[in-house]
Amino acid sequence: MNFTYVEAFGASESEPESEPEGMFTSNIISLGSQTMNPTQLKALNDETLVNDLKNLVQKEKALTYQILDYLREVETRRLFVARGFSSLFVFCTEYLGYSEPEAQVRIQAMRLLKSVPIASEKIKSGELSLSVAAHLQSAFRKEDIKRKEDGKEKLNLTEK
Repeated sequence: MNFTYVEAFGASESEPESEPEGMFTSNIISLGSQTMNPTQLKALNDETLVNDLKNLVQKEKALTYQILDYLREVETRRLFVARGFSSLFVFCTEYLGYSEPEAQVRIQAMRLLKSVPIASEKIKSGELSLSVAAHLQSAFRKEDIKRKEDGKEKLNLTEK
């Protein structure tokens, strides 16, 4: 039998009660004001689970874009230097706790947003993934280096 979170645990959606005694508190997943651990997720009916997942993905996309905006501002203000980090990359790995690949992808995607403003909306809507944005920025950077070596101008916005 499938239950919603409210039916299964008797909590209101706006004010969830604490977890049933003995439940693990690690791996907590937050959905708005509700907090559910993996055991509680199993009690959700199929429709609620799928709808909640869709909402979480939408929130994730919005948060990803917001993180890129924050990184852009940290880089612009050079706040990583003021906090004793030699680079934005080191700040992202040591202070923010990203793995090296996670940090690199976010930094490259953020720099694409700086150089190609339309990419902002594409990332925000989910049309452009972080990894593709990072690959694009990397390709544009390599092309700019090659052009500089050849005595040509960097790619302009319409070429990107």
